[in-house]
Amino acid sequence: MILPTRIPSPTPEEQAALEEWRTVRRTGIGSSDAASACGLDKYRSSLQLWGEKAGLLAEPDLDDVEVVYMGRVLEPVIREEINRRTDFEVVPYDSEDLAGAFPDCELAGIWNGQPLYRHKTERWRLVSPDGFVRATREIEFTDDTGTVVLVPGELLLLECKSVGFYAGADWDAEPPIRPLMQVTHGMATLGLKATIVAAMVERNFRPYYQPLNDRLALNMLQRERALWGCVESMTEPPFTQEVDPRAWIEAHDRLHPDDTGEEVEVDAVVDDLLETRDELKERIKKTEEHAKAIEARLAEALKDATFGRTPSGRKFSRKTIAVSGGTIERKPYTYRRLHVGKPTAPAAV
Repeated sequence: MILPTRIPSPTPEEQAALEEWRTVRRTGIGSSDAASACGLDKYRSSLQLWGEKAGLLAEPDLDDVEVVYMGRVLEPVIREEINRRTDFEVVPYDSEDLAGAFPDCELAGIWNGQPLYRHKTERWRLVSPDGFVRATREIEFTDDTGTVVLVPGELLLLECKSVGFYAGADWDAEPPIRPLMQVTHGMATLGLKATIVAAMVERNFRPYYQPLNDRLALNMLQRERALWGCVESMTEPPFTQEVDPRAWIEAHDRLHPDDTGEEVEVDAVVDDLLETRDELKERIKKTEEHAKAIEARLAEALKDATFGRTPSGRKFSRKTIAVSGGTIERKPYTYRRLHVGKPTAPAAV
């Protein structure tokens, strides 16, 4: 039996300070907003972000989300592992080394000891770093860009991540796109050239060296500027490109929940969109019919058997699944469920 737990509630003073912190964050685009602003966050579209910053949509309440809470709990552990297991050391927020380190930014607030910086020129650019690190000795290594040499005392941005089992597969040679955009925004705003992304991936400690990609930063800032311009003018941003358009549609329907019954004239380009949609629907239908025909051939190959194996070693199965009815109208029944294994990797020569 799993015992019930609870996430500690903040005191009234802590809650007031947190609300003040959030109020400041609503006045700009922060690092955690970068992927959304660029249409690269499958959970939070650029339209959702615009609605939040414009005060038209509520921000998601993550205070009671277990993974978010545990991420905060594990941050000190990750910081300590950096000091113990790498050639970097964590720089305290109140260190004199940080005084004047970011000439393009000013301090906009502090919450729970964590600073929030605002860009002096483009004041909508905000960054609330997990911390900073510096090299304790000269470090030389090779990455995709060539040989990298870090001198002792060189200041880098720090990003701490706690990654669960389901997301662990996305963390390979470099961080996935959402944290990559997050640290790119932070580096571009503060004027730093690299980040140490310290991640606890499936209980394994993985520090990543992530240099600033100038081209990515330029494209990101262009998208962020355009979105913030829409916030300032209270103009709903147009759909451009989203990694998952469903999130954009969901935000759109929250902004426009009710139809009016009226008819409007739309641009001629919508004719092309409708025609393309019809073609895609027909193509999907034919693809699904083809897939069902293949499944029929697989069923024919197995007959009563449960498992099948091809000459190349590929495995598949059709197991009998029993479903209880639960109601008088729906009686218990069984069906055969197809499962196809992944292709086996060729043996090394």
